[in-house]
Amino acid sequence: MKSKAVHLLVLTHGMWGHPGHLAEMTRIVNEMHGQLDTNDKEELHVLLPQANREEGTYDGIDWCAERVVDEILSEVDAIQKQHDKRVTKFSITGYSLGGLVARYIVGILAQKGYLVSDDDDDDSQSSSSNLPSYRMKPMNFSTIATPHLGLIRYSTLFSSLAHRLGPKLLSRTGEQFYLQDRNTTTGRPLLDMMSDPDLPFYRSLTMFKRVRVFANAVNDLTVPYVTAAMEEEDPFVDWEEKGLKVEYHPRYRPLITSYTLSSSTAHKSKTRHSKALIPLPPFLVKPFPFNIVVYALLPFLVPLAFVLVFVRFTRATGRSRLRITQLEKRFAEGQSLSLMQALSDLERQVERRIEDAVVDAIDDPVGDSTATNTNSPGTSTPSDTERMSSSPSPSPPPSSTYKSSPNKESSKNAPLLTPLQRTICARLNTLPGLKKEVAFIDEFVDGEEEHISSPNPTSQSTKRSKKTKAKLIPIRNSHAPIVSRDVRNFEHHRIGEGVLRCWAEGLVM
Repeated sequence: MKSKAVHLLVLTHGMWGHPGHLAEMTRIVNEMHGQLDTNDKEELHVLLPQANREEGTYDGIDWCAERVVDEILSEVDAIQKQHDKRVTKFSITGYSLGGLVARYIVGILAQKGYLVSDDDDDDSQSSSSNLPSYRMKPMNFSTIATPHLGLIRYSTLFSSLAHRLGPKLLSRTGEQFYLQDRNTTTGRPLLDMMSDPDLPFYRSLTMFKRVRVFANAVNDLTVPYVTAAMEEEDPFVDWEEKGLKVEYHPRYRPLITSYTLSSSTAHKSKTRHSKALIPLPPFLVKPFPFNIVVYALLPFLVPLAFVLVFVRFTRATGRSRLRITQLEKRFAEGQSLSLMQALSDLERQVERRIEDAVVDAIDDPVGDSTATNTNSPGTSTPSDTERMSSSPSPSPPPSSTYKSSPNKESSKNAPLLTPLQRTICARLNTLPGLKKEVAFIDEFVDGEEEHISSPNPTSQSTKRSKKTKAKLIPIRNSHAPIVSRDVRNFEHHRIGEGVLRCWAEGLVM
């Protein structure tokens, strides 16, 4: 009996997260693709890695990815040995930090030979002893609200404090978020290396049949539009004052198909809804008169909250540093190398060859020109290494599912991208077939609409509806709702279901 083919789909959660945050994503994709083949010859297997729960996300993108790769390979072995099945296809989706971890994961899998594209001759390579016993075809790579350019700075006091304290309070991951980490060999931040077209992180993404990124247009206080959508400009800055008009997708609201920005100043004094002067977390939002008590206690609650958060982050960072030291020691003593260590070894080899070539040129300046080309086949050349530290010329972003209207007005609320972040953005936008989806999550309709008829049967307003029970609730942070992260405790998180259904229906199976 021939074994059943399995399509493995890996879902990676975000910072401080756990697999339960992706419960709705799992439910929807299983609902749509749980049984891929009506003849029971192929099935979808969803894996939610457990290795990086909560504080584990402090340990850095690289170490989080190494742990998930171990879990993926163990899961594949279990599927193929215990259930008489074979994993033939591979897809991965990351939410928030999980998207960066996913990019590192596919770099590891590709470097180790677990991913094979349609262009590769699998039969001729399968006999090589250096290749794994099984190889998977990369199908779908997606990220949702992921900071591809790192965390962005704004001209606010809070943003300045976050950029100063974040790298210290969030351990290795914080350093990588803010591009303040440095590889011991190259001296380059990890996100810089992960966008390099000459390294496995970028090259592995080109192997997937479909690459999609989902971003929030507005209200994402955690991962703003520019870094999630890999764009240098944010057209949604001051959107309420500029009179933004959006066209929602007919099937996948809150995704938008187009937007326009008014050039007039008539909208500057208007807002779609009022927001509290001091936004409170949901558990502190109380009706009158209890809200008065809450605001009266804020002078005591705010300093206490900052102290508790600072202490918690500091202790978690200390535990993370200890784990990282143990991980580095384990890899140093073992026979296997992490991907970053392997790349560092390769670059050291290239540097030694360059030094030898320079010495030869000095000793024999009129010698044979072939002496400077000492690289053996299959290794990086000096020109490859030089390209790694240079940035490619910016290219236009790929076509998206939505149409925009250009708006070049500068704003004090505009993001402040560094030259390196702009370079990373330009590189990532050269990914072939990259597709972007943008969600506009501003308010949640709490309640139901009641349709009423006009008392005058000849009136043209007979089919008009009136909201008698519905209430519009403003959404202050759209980062969690875009993936319906916790629908049990927060009803407004259900607004992201349209995003998840678009993602699930768009998967290439």
